[in-house]
Amino acid sequence: MKARFLPLFLLFFIGGFQAVLAQNFNFQSLDRPWAVEVGVGPGWTYADNSSAFRRAGFSLHPAASVSLARNISPAVSLRGTIGFQQMEGNFNADEARKVRMGEQGNAYHFEGQIYYFDFMPVFNFVGGPRHINRSQVNIYGGIGVGVMGIMGDYDIMVNGESQNVNNDMVIATFPARAGISYRFRPQLDFALEGTVLITLRDDIDGHTGYNRFDDYPMNVQFKVRKMFSFDY
Repeated sequence: MKARFLPLFLLFFIGGFQAVLAQNFNFQSLDRPWAVEVGVGPGWTYADNSSAFRRAGFSLHPAASVSLARNISPAVSLRGTIGFQQMEGNFNADEARKVRMGEQGNAYHFEGQIYYFDFMPVFNFVGGPRHINRSQVNIYGGIGVGVMGIMGDYDIMVNGESQNVNNDMVIATFPARAGISYRFRPQLDFALEGTVLITLRDDIDGHTGYNRFDDYPMNVQFKVRKMFSFDY
């Protein structure tokens, strides 16, 4: 008797298993236009009393960010980002040079924290019509606009003595980002992303006119990106 029911039991088991697989596939294939991203990595500051690109002697400090993105087409998404980065100068100068810099009104050292919020379009150079069939590897980039709050101070020589001066400020920033991402799972990506927080200020470090460009905080972050939908 038991042997006669065995084929029927196997039939129901296989059918139920296939239904579960089909349901799981359908759930995985549902469109997820939103993504949350978390990133960490080293950051540094291109500044007059920090270092120059040709010397590559920047002082590295932690940087982190959280982003929320929304796909508006296979090639373009909109992203908002909040982030944090520490900054510090790395300019080695003897006492006589520090005095000369102070006579010119320039600091010889700076440090502090950067907090920023920005909004930008991101262009996917290798993509797909939907998240479920996006390419295994994607290269992307974009430029946006935002605001940066700096809680910093600098050291300057005045009449032969070192003085610490507060240098807090809130300024505009134009972030430029580029990265490469890897599709780890249907709703999960890993990415390596570089950021330059372009500013129009040359006094973030308390020093002006030495380097060719204004002061730019920069960082490279390893990011985890999770796709989701508010509908399910």
